Amino acid sequence: MRENIDCNADLLIEVSSIEKPHRSIVGYTLNPDLTIGHDYDKHKCIQNPLIQLDNDNISKPEYWSRLMAAYGFNKPSGKFKVFSKENNHIENLIKRENLKDYLVFNPFASRNSRSLSIKKSVDILQKLKNDGFNCVFILPSYIKNKDIWKKELKLVSSVFCVESVQDAIYVIKKSRGVISVDTAIIHIASAYNIPTIGLFKEEQLECKLWHPQSPKNHIGSLTGNIEDIINSTIFH
Repeated sequence: MRENIDCNADLLIEVSSIEKPHRSIVGYTLNPDLTIGHDYDKHKCIQNPLIQLDNDNISKPEYWSRLMAAYGFNKPSGKFKVFSKENNHIENLIKRENLKDYLVFNPFASRNSRSLSIKKSVDILQKLKNDGFNCVFILPSYIKNKDIWKKELKLVSSVFCVESVQDAIYVIKKSRGVISVDTAIIHIASAYNIPTIGLFKEEQLECKLWHPQSPKNHIGSLTGNIEDIINSTIFH
């Protein structure tokens, strides 16, 4: 691969751990003159920052912001940013369903251990419905048993089948609030300062790395009681 890439990199900004195989391949392939980034205290190939970096239990975007400042760059915003475009397909769905002030619900993460079951999802949506909220369940096209999910959840919410992250972004930015497990949906909501309930594994509840950044947010446990994890007051 290295021989086939015509690249003479001066600087590599490494935002992940180089212990991950794909990150090691990137570094080896680009062979930069200088690498800066996180894990500088573990690997000699990463240059130490100019000043001491304080990263005590802060969000990842804020950590990256401080990291760049520690290396002498202008300090960027410690907030997520999203690049979106108009989406006629989703806009037509919203109009067809006559949806206003709706909440977005996402039970899917990259791992089953961080995702919700159908039963728990139905219970959450039923609680929100009882609280007087209209909800939109976003159902990605790649879900294997999506027909079962659609059948069960359409009884307590609207169901939008999304084909891309741009579909999800458009649904979210038009919403009143978001309820999601630990995945990119939370960060999209944070970029728009949309009130967010984030559902995390028990061991991640105190770690702020990927928590919602929206001013109005609530953190709940994936295995928690519905009444405890769904604090719908943040949507008022």
